[in-house]
Amino acid sequence: MKHHVPLDTDKMLAWSEDGIGWMVFNNPDKLNAMGVAMNAAIPTIMHTFRDDPDVRVVVMKGAGDRAFVSGADISEFEAQRSNPETIAKYDRIGAAAGRAYGELDKPIIAMIQGFCMGGGLLTALRADLRIASDDSQFGVPAARLGLGYGYAGVKTLVDLVGFAAAQEILLTGKRFPAADAARWNLINRVTTRDDLEPTVHDLAATIAQNAPMTIRAIRRAIQEIPKDPDHRNLTEVDRLVQACFASADYKEGRTAFMEKRRPAFQDRYPNHPPPPSPPPCGDPLGPLSPRDAGSQSLRAGSGGSWVCGTGSRWSTGIEGEREKKRGRVLGRFVLVLIGGFVVFLVLLGIGLSLGFRFEPGLGFGPFHVHQAVDLLVAHQGDEKSGIVQVG
Repeated sequence: MKHHVPLDTDKMLAWSEDGIGWMVFNNPDKLNAMGVAMNAAIPTIMHTFRDDPDVRVVVMKGAGDRAFVSGADISEFEAQRSNPETIAKYDRIGAAAGRAYGELDKPIIAMIQGFCMGGGLLTALRADLRIASDDSQFGVPAARLGLGYGYAGVKTLVDLVGFAAAQEILLTGKRFPAADAARWNLINRVTTRDDLEPTVHDLAATIAQNAPMTIRAIRRAIQEIPKDPDHRNLTEVDRLVQACFASADYKEGRTAFMEKRRPAFQDRYPNHPPPPSPPPCGDPLGPLSPRDAGSQSLRAGSGGSWVCGTGSRWSTGIEGEREKKRGRVLGRFVLVLIGGFVVFLVLLGIGLSLGFRFEPGLGFGPFHVHQAVDLLVAHQGDEKSGIVQVG
C-alpha cells in the first residue's frame, strides 16, 4: 500500500511502499529542471523517510523518460537570483535541501534515464548507488554558463572519477554517454531502458530486506574513509558495529540461517538506544558556503563523508580521537626531553672521567682544543692506569 507524502508543490512527488521510499522530480515539461519550490520540498520528503521506520531505502528518479534532472531551472533566475536579497533566499533553500540529504541515514539509489546534467548530476552524486539506462547523458555545463564550483564539490568529483575524467567533464562542459560515465565510475551500472526500473526495484528490495543496523554501520564507515584521519569519527563507527552485535536483529539473522529461512529484521536495539540522527550540519560533501549550496555546487552523495562546519562538534568521538593524538604528541615530547637529559648526563660523566674541569663562563677546562686532543691521545696510551695528568 502506498503512503503518500503531502507536499506544497506538484513538482515533486513522494510515497513509500514495501520498505522503499520513492522521490520523483516531476517537472517533465522542462526536463525535470529543479526550481525553487522543488528544492524547498526536499527537506519534507527526506525527513519523512528518515523518521519512518518502515522505509529502509530511498529511490529518486525523474518523471517521464527524457530526463532524470536536467539542471537548475534557469528560467527562474531573473526572479529568484537577480539581487542580493533573492540570491540569499535561494541559497538558504538550496542549503536546506543539501542538509536534508545528509540527514537521511538510509541508502539512496538514483534511477537515471535521459539527461543528467548540471544540478541533475550533482543530485545523482548524493546517491549511494547510481543506475542508468544506456541512452542517458551526463555533464556539468558550468563553463558554458559562467557558473562557479567550490573546492569541496570539485574534490568529490575528483575522488569519484579521478583527475583526468573530472577535468574533461568540468573543463569541456560537454555531454557524455552512459558508457563513459560507467567507465569513469560515475555510475554503478548501465541497463537498457526496459530493464532500468526492474533492476533498480530489485536492488532496492534487496537492500530493504537486509539488516538496517548493519546497513547503517557500513554506510557510516564508508562515510568516514574520505575524511582526514584526524577527523574520522571511528568511535561512532565502532559504536554502531557493537550495536549490531547487541541487537535483536543479530539474533534473528543467526536463527534464520539455522532454520534456512529469510530473516525478518526489525531494526531493534534491546540494549542500546537507536543511533543519533546525522548532524544538522551534515551535508555529506562537507562544509559549503551558502553560495556554494544554493548554486548547486557539487556535493557528495549520502555515501559521502560527514564533515560539520567550523565550530560544530556534534560527536564526542571526534574530540576523543583528537585528545588521544594530543596525548601521543605530548608523550613523545616528554620522551625526547628525558632522552636529551640522559645524553647530557652521560657526556658529563665522560668529561669528568677524563679530568675535565668546569669553570663558570669557560665551560669544561681552560685548555685549548689541541690540548684536549693531546689529552685524549695520552688517555688512550695509558689504559692500565686510567690516569691522565693535565697541567
